[in-house]
Amino acid sequence: MYQMFINLARKTLNKIDNKYKSAIYKKISVKYTKLYTEKEAKDYTNKLVEKTVANTYIGCLCLVIILLMSTPTTKVGKTNIIIKDNKIEKQEFKEGSKSGYLEATIKNENYEEKGIYKINVGEKTPTDEQIVNRIISKLNEDFIKGNNKSLSKVSSRLNLLTENDYGAIVTWVEDSNSINVDTGEVKRNPKGKGNVNVKITVGVKKGDIKKKKAFDICILEDTKTKEQIDINNAYINLDKSMKYINKSNEEKYIELPDIVNGLGVGWNSYVTKEKSKDDRLSILIIGVLGIFYLSYRNYAQLDEKIIKRKQEIEIEFCEFLNKFTLLIEAGLNIRRAMNKIVEQNTNEGYLYIELHRLNNDINTGVYEVDAYNEFAKRCNSKYINKFVSNLTQNIKRGNDGLKDSLRDILKESFENRKNMAKRKGEEASTKLIFPLVMVFVAIILLIIYPAVVSIKM
Repeated sequence: MYQMFINLARKTLNKIDNKYKSAIYKKISVKYTKLYTEKEAKDYTNKLVEKTVANTYIGCLCLVIILLMSTPTTKVGKTNIIIKDNKIEKQEFKEGSKSGYLEATIKNENYEEKGIYKINVGEKTPTDEQIVNRIISKLNEDFIKGNNKSLSKVSSRLNLLTENDYGAIVTWVEDSNSINVDTGEVKRNPKGKGNVNVKITVGVKKGDIKKKKAFDICILEDTKTKEQIDINNAYINLDKSMKYINKSNEEKYIELPDIVNGLGVGWNSYVTKEKSKDDRLSILIIGVLGIFYLSYRNYAQLDEKIIKRKQEIEIEFCEFLNKFTLLIEAGLNIRRAMNKIVEQNTNEGYLYIELHRLNNDINTGVYEVDAYNEFAKRCNSKYINKFVSNLTQNIKRGNDGLKDSLRDILKESFENRKNMAKRKGEEASTKLIFPLVMVFVAIILLIIYPAVVSIKM
């Protein structure tokens, strides 16, 4: 399966202009040449780029699947209102009140319309001022407009609150004869007669507290057919009936009307619908960042590999140089001493891989000085650079002080090795701080908890 994405990545890379491709490959290849030969570095560079593109395709595919799965769904709310023979059974005593929604359907031969009604099948006592303030604050434009877009574009019934559960007196006064203040129904001019501007004032009184609020309303001219008006009139009467039904004191059932203004009324439980939260944008952002991280991670890890390789080479170099110095002091020349160490070595560390490569280069006819210089360049260590510099000088001119130089380099490399070990110890102790703190907190809790429990008892 993964190979399929690798093949797709290769096809994609083949279509990219070599001008842009070479810049990317060169940047990655520079890092790999510090770890491998030029040929190997080229192969590893190609593989890394192919894997990065393939991982990007996989990440994009997974992101699309997740986005499709996270598409918001409409949740259907549950209703606890049961209608039987146009009757709703009330709650048992002490079970508390419940509320729900009803869907009313009024239709005649040629037209049908539905209306939604909330029905109640059923706090510290507030002060008069609190009651008045609460009702006044509730009676704002959003509440009064009902199903209209705004009070400046009124075409249907207004929601004029006249009754409340607090015993407050709510009165509505309007400066024309265009609004029925009892029902909120508006009288619209026939089509072509123009809109009507009305000012309506609500007054709320409880005890000695009284407050008023005024609203400017624009009633649009009528555009409905006669059949629609008949159903609207039927809903006006149904609204009145529902107000009385909500205050009904019947013991067992709430009886719903089945005929209004000569038109049949059908009742069904109304289920509220609620959309789930749309998380697709956040998922898209996280997904894109995740794809970028996965694509960049392999490239970023090259720097870590280079640093780790350099540290291991410098650690192994101390052991190698110690053997090499002893063999030189025993009378072997540079070539024989190097061959002996490489042939007897069983270590597979980075330094010995480079030493094997050095030996192979010399055996295949590469000039010895050039082979040593390439070896120093690949190892990228100042101690190996000094070592190679002394060897090449000895090869070119002869150098009686080679042994002393090797001892000096050996001393420096051992000091560096000790410092590296010290730094690693400090890093390890730093990493242990958090686990030690957690253990300390756990011990404190184990000691304190029994004491707290015993005090409470």
